[in-house]
Amino acid sequence: MSGEVAMYGRCLHCAARKVGILYLDSWTPEKGFLRRVDILRELFSNFHGHVFETVTMDFAPFIDYTRTIDEPGGVTIPKDSMDVRILKEAARLFNFSFIMREPKDNQWGYLLENGSWTGTVGTIQRSEADFSMMLSVTWERTYAVTFTRAYYVEPMTFVMRKPGPLPQWQAPIKPFTWDTWIYLLVVTVFSGPLLWVIFKLTPARHFLEEEAKKPKSKALNSGIAIEEQDLSFGEVCLYMIAPLLGQPSPFLLRSSSGKTFCCLWWFFCFLATTLYRGSLIACLTVPEVSPTLDTLEELADSNIKWGMLNTYGSDYQLFRASTVPVYMKLFKKMHFHGERDSMELVLRGGYAFISWKTYFRNIIVRDYSDKNRQTKIRIAREEFFPGGFGWSFPKGSPYTESFDRLFQRIIEAGLIKQWMKDLISLSASGSTASTSSSSSSSSAAEGEENSLQAFTVYHLQGTFYLLVGGYSLAGLVLIAEIFFGNNK
Repeated sequence: MSGEVAMYGRCLHCAARKVGILYLDSWTPEKGFLRRVDILRELFSNFHGHVFETVTMDFAPFIDYTRTIDEPGGVTIPKDSMDVRILKEAARLFNFSFIMREPKDNQWGYLLENGSWTGTVGTIQRSEADFSMMLSVTWERTYAVTFTRAYYVEPMTFVMRKPGPLPQWQAPIKPFTWDTWIYLLVVTVFSGPLLWVIFKLTPARHFLEEEAKKPKSKALNSGIAIEEQDLSFGEVCLYMIAPLLGQPSPFLLRSSSGKTFCCLWWFFCFLATTLYRGSLIACLTVPEVSPTLDTLEELADSNIKWGMLNTYGSDYQLFRASTVPVYMKLFKKMHFHGERDSMELVLRGGYAFISWKTYFRNIIVRDYSDKNRQTKIRIAREEFFPGGFGWSFPKGSPYTESFDRLFQRIIEAGLIKQWMKDLISLSASGSTASTSSSSSSSSAAEGEENSLQAFTVYHLQGTFYLLVGGYSLAGLVLIAEIFFGNNK
């Protein structure tokens, strides 16, 4: 046998973007195959300018675009994002162009009772588009579409408004815990009677004779020490409170028992008041914040509301079909809103927004941070349902393997991590640029905010409440004295 044998294959995307015949290779008995290429791989390494139609949803930083019409389902204009970078690289390598559009129902897609899917998944399942871009790979979806390898693994979490400071009227009592206050009250109440018992049981004279001969009222008014036997039980109890208020005792002790008791009491008062002052200053300068929620269990047991995006994706499918008790409990009270409405509810407080972590990182630095990267939004610590993101193709699609190899090359080159880092930085820099225009008008306020702040009425409201309460109590005592005719 002699001569040359030419091999041709069926080209799905040849000239004029139609099905045609493509030359593959030639074979001769002497030299064998001349081009020595992988014939099967060559079929889908060049699409000859074919226009692919891809369906996707807006989910920055993975996918970002601008709508050409207000209604969902229309063609979109791609913007710089992770999957758009991958798509452009694939278009350059495989020689094709593309059209991006949204699914008609504006949903990622969830499984219906009849076995069909809505949204992006349903569009690919019915072959109404050539492939979809970023889509969460789940076990249920693999029965409807074919996925590429996952190029990004992403966990879910939730965000809430950062906790604010607790009411400052509680500042005077915050330095000590409630059990400490109770112990301090008990010790103070019993210290007076104990000292009074020492006064009565000891035979020693505790004061100078010439000072004790002076009238009692005159001695008290002049601040001179008086004889302990002339003190009443109530006066001794009141005198024991003086060290707690930073005041000296009005009497001088001579007995060893009295000196020992009072020395220990004054030392105890010195330590207690020193610790209280230091802790009070800390509470006033750095107010304690309200407790935070970091787990789904804490969220489910709280009295706040929670919700997720109304695009009904894999997150919706997870909570809808899960038999895990905490997921079932959360799904019963789940709310569904768009991105902007969800974040507005978070900023108002009392609402938790459940979605993907990188998605939160991006929108927080892009839309909800000031030029100093400060934000009022807090990402919870718990991460759950880590899922992979990939592209989906209709079942039996001949293109899946070519795109799968491309994803592998991009992952091995480290481009995914680098691109994600760049995109988050671009979102942050865009947020900084958008807020810089107003920086000149607020510079004075920012300078004041960054400087040392003086205490305001807000910080000292607890002190004023104590003062008003003391005045009220004194007024009630005065009324009682007048009523009972027992003025002292």
